[in-house]
Amino acid sequence: MKQKDYVKYTYWLEPDQTAHFEKEIKSAGQKLKRARGVVCASLDPISRMTLIAPDVWNETCDRQGSWYRKSARYGHYLLVSPVPVQHASCTPNTVIRRSAFQSPRPATPEERACLLQSSLYLEHVPAEWPIIEAHERKRWKALFSKIKMEMDLDFLLEIHSANHANFLDPQFYLQENGLTVPYSIDSSHRLCSCCLELYNVIGGRFRKKLVRPCLGALFFARLEADHFYEVTAPEGAV
Repeated sequence: MKQKDYVKYTYWLEPDQTAHFEKEIKSAGQKLKRARGVVCASLDPISRMTLIAPDVWNETCDRQGSWYRKSARYGHYLLVSPVPVQHASCTPNTVIRRSAFQSPRPATPEERACLLQSSLYLEHVPAEWPIIEAHERKRWKALFSKIKMEMDLDFLLEIHSANHANFLDPQFYLQENGLTVPYSIDSSHRLCSCCLELYNVIGGRFRKKLVRPCLGALFFARLEADHFYEVTAPEGAV
């Protein structure tokens, strides 16, 4: 699939509906993959229909998964599909497409500081989010080595946090047909956990968002660095 034709459909499933859904999908002869390790690999352009169980959020990106664990969707399964899924168990969540949008500039340090003071951000940020353990620092160091860049992880955490804050209480956004459309505030290599916006764990009150893939999504999902992906909530999404 060409990147310009990129599209993914995401859905939430209640825990007690998941087994029935899996059985029906398999009975219909369709292939359904179970996610392992990371929640973003299913965003790969060639990935087939994938079911993400709640415990996957506790695996590789366990700190980032704290946003999911604190959200109203905690305990729900997430389905990511390259085609629309019509099934009573599936609650429409987001449709993700490649966008031609280009942001004017990254946020300044002063603007990031302002975002981090947002009462909405302070209300929603999980206690685990700012605590980067040694095993995660080692993983980040390996990623930085692959892109041949040296970065201060604690400095990046400020950008990661401000970026999430912008999808809760936007300072960087478009006004489009009466809608507020927040967008990512920095480059892909300086972002983290874009899955939270792509899957509507963060920013679900906005019907449309413009999200740049993070460094992890570049490696695990092969999304395009610095390109924006349009995230829309379809009719019937909650």
